[in-house]
Parts: sequence; C-alpha cells; structure tokens
Amino acid sequence: MSAWDVVVIGSGAGGAPVAARLAAAGMSVLLLERGKRFTKAQFEDRDEIEWCRRDRFVPSILTDPHTRRADASAKANPTTDGWISSILGGGTIHMSGFFLRAQEVDAKLGTRLREQGTTDHSAIDWAVPYADIAKYYDTVEADVGVSGVAGGKLAPLAEHPMATRAEATAKKLGLPIERTPRAILTEARPDEDRQACAYRLVCASYGCPNDARGSTLVTYLRRGEKTGKLTVWTEALVTKIEKAAPDRVSGVRVKRLDKGGAEETVTAGTVVLAGGAIESARLLLLSGEGFNPGSNVGKNLWFSLYVDVNGWFPKATTPEVMTGSPFIHRSLMVGGKLKPDEQKALGLDRAGMLDLLWQHDNPIHRAERLAIEGGGTLWGRALKDRIKEQFTEGRTMLCEGFGESIPHAGAYVDLDPTTKDQHGLPVARLTYAHHPRDRKVAEHLGKTGLAILKDLGAEKAFIRVGIGETLILQGGTTRFGNEAKDSVSSPEGTLHGMKNLYLTDGGVLPSSMTAPGTLTIVANALRVAEGILRRAGASPVP
Repeated sequence: MSAWDVVVIGSGAGGAPVAARLAAAGMSVLLLERGKRFTKAQFEDRDEIEWCRRDRFVPSILTDPHTRRADASAKANPTTDGWISSILGGGTIHMSGFFLRAQEVDAKLGTRLREQGTTDHSAIDWAVPYADIAKYYDTVEADVGVSGVAGGKLAPLAEHPMATRAEATAKKLGLPIERTPRAILTEARPDEDRQACAYRLVCASYGCPNDARGSTLVTYLRRGEKTGKLTVWTEALVTKIEKAAPDRVSGVRVKRLDKGGAEETVTAGTVVLAGGAIESARLLLLSGEGFNPGSNVGKNLWFSLYVDVNGWFPKATTPEVMTGSPFIHRSLMVGGKLKPDEQKALGLDRAGMLDLLWQHDNPIHRAERLAIEGGGTLWGRALKDRIKEQFTEGRTMLCEGFGESIPHAGAYVDLDPTTKDQHGLPVARLTYAHHPRDRKVAEHLGKTGLAILKDLGAEKAFIRVGIGETLILQGGTTRFGNEAKDSVSSPEGTLHGMKNLYLTDGGVLPSSMTAPGTLTIVANALRVAEGILRRAGASPVP
C-alpha cells in the first residue's frame, strides 16, 4: 500500500494538466495510465498496420472491447468505438491538434433549445460560467505551443497554396473564414527538448518524433516529472475507486499490468478521474454504491457531430495541389452561426464549423475508401488504376464538419451485462442515436461543404459521411451541474456527494460545442486544479 497527496487517473487532456499543476505546487502526485509509454524514437515509425490497425493506441477488440447498439432493443456488438487512446499522453499523442476556443453560446445549450422549441432532449446550460474556463485559454495556448492564433506569439504553420483560394471562395459565398489554430510548434523550444514541425505528409494518427505536437506527454507530464513530485505508473489499470466514508474516497485499486497483473491499493487524500467520458463513467459504475449520484453517470452522452465532404482536384487542372505544405489551415463558420435566412429556413440558430484538409495519406485507409466510394465495390485492375490515379494524378480535399450533437435519453453509457474484458470486468456499452435536430445540422454542413469544394474547382465532389460522430470527441457522461438530479459533478469538479473525488475529462462538459473541445478540456482541468490547491490552502500556480 502506498500513500500520495493526489492520485490522477488518466494522462490525456483532462488528467496531465492537473497532475503537473499540483506537482508544481509541491503536492506528491501519482499518475496512473493503463497504456504504455512510447519514446520519441518509436514515434519515427510510420507503420499504418502497427499504429492504426493494431492495438498500440487503442486496446484490441478481442481483449478490451466496448459494445455498441443503436437503441435499447438492439443487441450490442463488440467494437473499438469510443476508445480515445490507451497510451501515456492519451489522445493528444495522435491528435490533429485543432485547438479552437469554445464560444460563449456553447455554454447555453439548454436555454437555446428551449427558446427554439426543441423537444426530447436532456441538454442543460453549463453550471460553470464560460468566462471561468475561457480565462485559461491563453495559458493553455502558451503551455502547449499553439501556432496560428490571432495575435499569438507563435507564427502559423506554412500553408498550402489552396489556402488563398479558400479565402476567395469564402468571400464569394459569404462565409467567415479564419486560420486554424494548431497545437504544433513552428519554433523550437530547446529548453523543453521540442523541435519545430518537420511537415511530414503523415501527421495525425501518429506520434510526433519532433515533439512539435503539443501532446500532454511532452508538455505537462514532462514538466511535472521535472519537479520531482510527479510519479507516473504506466500499464497500471485502475479497477475500482475505494471509499473511506460515504462522502470521501480513500484511494484506488490498481492492477499492475507491467508486474504480471499484481493488484495493490493506492491511498490518497484526493483522487482525480480523467479517463475519458466513456471509461470514466465505466469506472464510476464499477466502483459501486455512492459513485452514481442521481443515477446519472453515463447518461447524456455526446460525440461531436461529424460530416465528411470530399472533392477531387486533378493536377491537370489544378497543378498546385501536388506542391506545398501538407496543411491547408483554414476553418470556415467557426462558432457555427447561421445567416438570418438560414436560421429561419432551418429553425436553427447555429450549425457548426467546417475545416479544409487533404485526405490522410495512409495507403490502406485510402485504398479501402476508394474501393467502396461511389457505389459498388472496385477490385483487381480497376482498383489498382484508381489507387494509382489518386496518388499520382491529383489530391482529394476533405471538408470536415463539426457540429452540435444534442444529448437525449437515447444516448448513454452503461455496463454491458454479458461482455467482459480480459480482466473479467464488464465493458462499457454504448447506446447511441442522433437527436432529430442533429440531422438538420448535418444536412446544412454537407450542403455548405459541397458548395465550398465545387467553388474551389473540385471534380467529383460528394458527401462521404452525411451524418456521423467523431468518436474521440466525447463528453456529457459526468457533466457538471448544480444538482445531482440532472448532473454528476459539481461546478468545482467534485462528484456530487463526494468531497475529494474530482472529474476533469471531457465527460464533464454538458455540450459538444461546434469545434473540437480539446483546448476547453485542458482549460477546465487547470481551473479545477487551481480550486484543489485553493481548498488545500496552497498557492495556485501562476
């Protein structure tokens, strides 16, 4: 048995910032991560099979699945859906690094839906004032190294020539457009052993061997470990949170996977849970009585609404597509606000944002898509010819849409009653269906994406995903609120009814927003960390 001031479960956007802040203030902190620690040298590897097709990032479906179904009457089947990452640094290791700020209107989803007459939802307003989280945005952007922020210190990444054409298209269509902030360095930070971006064609979905991407591994965890107060255990699976009293926890039960599965109890004055919206909900449910206030744990699940529009740009008519930076770096409609005529026609006040990027260069991924796109299935010589064309005769641009996804009774996480993981524990079961409003948002994003790509000069523009989910952008399952009747955690971050158990991952955010929420998760985690220090009588870290 070992004792610490604080135990943090999870090393991604919600856990690492808390661990680093508390360690810097002098607290003894133990961070527990079920996955492995990988090195900069290992990230040189660009093997699609090993990193994207096997279980380096996401656990194997054979040993640690989730299950998923469309509604409560359907059978839930094993899936990897809902896993963000199981590795030190979490999803920030392989993220695209879109670090956009939430909008103040994101905090008022419940009020907005009531005013619009939208029914059959469970949305609430944020119990934490937007400004209380937003005031940490500047700090996070500096900590991580976010380039391309308007007025920021880091110059933007080099941009592809199509960015200029995108500006003209946006102006023609009357759409707001701006540079996409990225958590990628454009200047080296020698004191942090981080280099600037090397502009590799294959970036997202892999680790960064330059440490240019601002993962929590190379930012918060690296700084935290330098204090001497932060200890990191990898391959350490937390199976249960232990109670000391009805309103206090005493620590956690840990299975040391790196030590043959040996189990031990770790005691702590404070426990911070940040395993991701789905796995955090699962651990609370596994921990038994007293960890499911108001029976709301796992409810109100949201994934960021996703739309994928594709356009083919042949080099014969658009030769510049084969040259330049791998990044286009343009986002349209940030904030999601609709024009007055669109609001009236759609019955919506906002939809979502669209960003422009080139199709990922993973060859297996691209071949799979090419084989089935456009109806029917290509194989043999026809497929080979199409693959050759796609890699040598032009490029496919993606116009990705991120939109609000409305929480409702048909979207939740619970424990699967029959499927267990390799350790004999019930796995997380996802029940997920879209609210009718989501479809109106998705249709508008798809229609707008088509108009953008066609005006840019794309051939064969089409909607590949009309409505879907970005499964790694997840939340709502432990959302903060003032009362347990409609939420799980308090504005201060504690589980309702518990004085020393905090939640800091995306699960606490009640709404999906209209942009990737990673920046907001980190900002909120720093806010909660400052509160922990204040209540402990320690001085907050500047």
